[in-house]
Amino acid sequence: MRSMNMNTVVLQWSANSYDKREGNSKTSVYPTALNGFRKTTNTDVVDRVLREASSQGMSVWMGLQVNDQWWDVYAGDRTWLDREADTAINIAADIKTRYGHYAALDGWYLSFELDNVHFGTPAAVDNITHFYNRAIEGIKGWARQDVVAVAPFYNAITTGLPGWQNAAQFGETWRQVLENTDIDVISLQDGIGAGHATVAMLPEWFAAMRKAITDADSSAILISDTETFFIGASGLQPMPAKDIIAAVKAVDPYVDGYWSFSYNHYQSARSKFGSTAYDAAYRAWTQNRSGDGTDGSRPSTPTGLTAVTLSPQIVQLFWGASTDSGSGVAGYHIYRNGELVADKISPQGGFTDHQLDGGATYSYQIRAFDGSGLESDLTATVTASTPNLPGAPTNFARCGAQDGQPGCSYDLIGAPADPAYPDSGGTELTDGLRGPEYFDHQWQGRNAAGKYSFVVRLGEQSKPIKEINTRWFQVREYYAFLPPTVKYYTSNDGTNFQEQRTITTPAVSARMQAKTYRSIDLNVDAKYVKVEIDGGSAWTMLDEIEVRG
Repeated sequence: MRSMNMNTVVLQWSANSYDKREGNSKTSVYPTALNGFRKTTNTDVVDRVLREASSQGMSVWMGLQVNDQWWDVYAGDRTWLDREADTAINIAADIKTRYGHYAALDGWYLSFELDNVHFGTPAAVDNITHFYNRAIEGIKGWARQDVVAVAPFYNAITTGLPGWQNAAQFGETWRQVLENTDIDVISLQDGIGAGHATVAMLPEWFAAMRKAITDADSSAILISDTETFFIGASGLQPMPAKDIIAAVKAVDPYVDGYWSFSYNHYQSARSKFGSTAYDAAYRAWTQNRSGDGTDGSRPSTPTGLTAVTLSPQIVQLFWGASTDSGSGVAGYHIYRNGELVADKISPQGGFTDHQLDGGATYSYQIRAFDGSGLESDLTATVTASTPNLPGAPTNFARCGAQDGQPGCSYDLIGAPADPAYPDSGGTELTDGLRGPEYFDHQWQGRNAAGKYSFVVRLGEQSKPIKEINTRWFQVREYYAFLPPTVKYYTSNDGTNFQEQRTITTPAVSARMQAKTYRSIDLNVDAKYVKVEIDGGSAWTMLDEIEVRG
């Protein structure tokens, strides 16, 4: 980070005072003795960050706690807000006591994010102002520079819908907050990566926040929280340098500096993506801050694309790797039947297309891309045909009922369905009714639910199972994604379960659609089936569970 001309590290949070993924418990990333908190990381993250930042002469603004209930409560419950303010104060004091000897500990980050839909009423402004004042008064004095930063966000795409503030209204809300609080830094999320705004929209929103600061006679500085990710064909993935730079330049007249959210997660060669191409392109721009972020060298067109059918559900693609003399090849766009369905982030060729429908013919093309955002030409088209799926005509999850009637009973383990998309009557996952491809009462929804499971009771007698299937719904613009992982288990006693199949997110286009996670060629007798879902950090929408033989 230091070599990228970054001088400040913001640790997004050090604790979670209501962690859904850990059973609604209190968790931390450092060994705190605060009441009820449990460390869930292998290392002391706070110590590692402060130690390394101190060795590099960098500042750390330490994130205090997040709370997964925030996305339900917002500013609607002052008692809840008071409790979280006190928790923030206690964590700041604890971190100061444990790590105050590090020179890097300079300030604090309050992670409770204000948006442009939940804070526009006088009561909400009053409550959040009270929260900020209580928290800031308690945590100031525990760091050297006493900096307190916040990072609000907005969704410019949805303005015009009932309750959603436009830029001027959002700015007015912040003027009221800033007139009565001592916030030092507002790092406004630009929303480009999250799909909340386009580059053309940025000046209006950042100008409104700058005006709010000026009109409130506030000393707060304005930072652009520049998103370096985007929602790609394969989920959240690194944003190429040219798109990052376009967002930076759009807000430059209004801001005092920038946060990169987040080089570490996406562009760094040490991130989970492990791409040197994104790092090289981003690094080249940070060294001189000139140009548009592109490197002038397009990747070569991949060669020798072939498609081999492996099963009714799987087609394997092979091609010769592309080359790029600039930042390097970052990966490949995979097109199926003319739609972008996946991005492979690797300079090497090859891709496995799984969870296909049997008895179909598919066409494929590939395009290479580099870390700066330049792309190759498309390859020629190749095709592959899949054989028919094996037959499994009986749905044992119906328990003999007619469609529309309650099927087999099931138990939920984990997060309940959201009230907006509930499990109607506790039977809709086995009632045989499939919802249409838009939100309706047949779809059961959960938001950022983490892991949850269903155990379906198939009856007194074991059933000869050939398939276990679940049907999911995707609307990416509303953050409803296909689940990252679904696992299927079977049991004859309801206690001891054996894993039968794991399905990861298949390649699909960005359009709104339903997708079945289908396991085939099973050969097991069982009385119980467990479906275990990793719902990730977004909405998951489930329709039917089928157990076929």
